[in-house]
Amino acid sequence: MGKHGNVPQFGGGGNLIQRTEQRLRAEFDAKERFITDFLLQVGCDAFLIAAADVFQLGQGRAEKAIRAYKSTVMEMMERIVDFKGKDMDYYWDTLDRRIRQIVGDRNFAPREERYDETGMAVFCELFIRTAKAIKEANLAGKDGGTG
Repeated sequence: MGKHGNVPQFGGGGNLIQRTEQRLRAEFDAKERFITDFLLQVGCDAFLIAAADVFQLGQGRAEKAIRAYKSTVMEMMERIVDFKGKDMDYYWDTLDRRIRQIVGDRNFAPREERYDETGMAVFCELFIRTAKAIKEANLAGKDGGTG
């Protein structure tokens, strides 16, 4: 018996190595989800503080602004992850035009200056794995974890 009266099980849901790999993958997925959620929340908090300082954004519009912010971030990440080739070029061109409209020509920096390619690749991979983990967790919750 183990420290808490547990006896390792070697039958049923795969061998000990498979179960250990599954447990480690679940822990890794949970940590990635935490990191993604944390980064999104840091961005939300920074946005709220900046919007309050610059635009005097208060309680009445803050909730709506945060919903729009989170929705826009998720939409952008989904597009960045899903688009390939010409579609991706079109998306970046469209995004650059929108940003240029907002900040003006004088303050505009193209995507290549705003985004580090390595960071984007790492974050896209993190986003894909997090989305997959969330989907799998939701499916497991719907079918009682037998799925």
